[in-house]
Amino acid sequence: MENIIEQSFNINLNIMRALGLYRPEKTKSFNKVRAYFVYIFFIILIPFSTLLSFPLGEKLDVTQINFNAAFLAESLCFIMKLLPFIRKERKIRKCIQYFGDHSFTPSSKEQKIIIDDCIRVCRRNSIVLVFSVTFAAACWVIRPLLMPDHALPLEVWLPFDIKADLKIYYFVYIYLVIGILCIGYAGIMLDPLIGGLACHGASQFIILQYTLQNLSHLAEKEETSESNNLTKAIYMSQWYEYDVKSRKALIILMESSQKPVIVTAGKILDVSLETFGIVLKRSYSLLALLRNYQ
Repeated sequence: MENIIEQSFNINLNIMRALGLYRPEKTKSFNKVRAYFVYIFFIILIPFSTLLSFPLGEKLDVTQINFNAAFLAESLCFIMKLLPFIRKERKIRKCIQYFGDHSFTPSSKEQKIIIDDCIRVCRRNSIVLVFSVTFAAACWVIRPLLMPDHALPLEVWLPFDIKADLKIYYFVYIYLVIGILCIGYAGIMLDPLIGGLACHGASQFIILQYTLQNLSHLAEKEETSESNNLTKAIYMSQWYEYDVKSRKALIILMESSQKPVIVTAGKILDVSLETFGIVLKRSYSLLALLRNYQ
């Protein structure tokens, strides 16, 4: 069964695996090399070539300058965001899988509703961003094909003429398409992942708040459940094979298990959650009173 993280960020983690940013332990070295290759030859080299087009490019119009400037600004953000995922992949993986621990598995119907709602929000955000970026990238890379001359999705500086040979043009075109997709998908992988982890953190606070508000009820329910389990275990045993004395002892044990066990402090106060709550309230009131008179 998938844990909470796998259910929430299945799309994000698959993109990270494809880019080598979420490496399996078996092929860790290979994926590390692949991550650096994608990072350098696509995510860094393409924006760098775009930057060189400003001083070295020829016949740049206002539209091309705007396209390149927007692409550079966005790429710079992604370059800085992705660097920790490559250099500190082990720590990033540990942070991502923190909520995947079994201790965060919902143990009640109310907790499951809260967690499921958070999972649904995370998956929805990832799906919407994937479709949005895919559509935007498709429009961006298809646009040059509709133009009469051999244009590229981005105005980049190259040390050779791409129009001299059609094979060179298509090679550069495919290279830019792959680079744009890598940058775009790397970006949509990060933002919903970070926001989703924050959402899961908030959901755990909601669960904690609910648990504290219903602590006495939950404890009473747990105590009753354990008592019923003991009674049921005695009833389902082979008590009819015991002698009369043992049967009477089991009856006494069943009756005793129905009565709550109360622990007292010096035979004065009941040591219970209700008493604990009263002590906390009185202590806080006294502390607030003393602070007001300082």
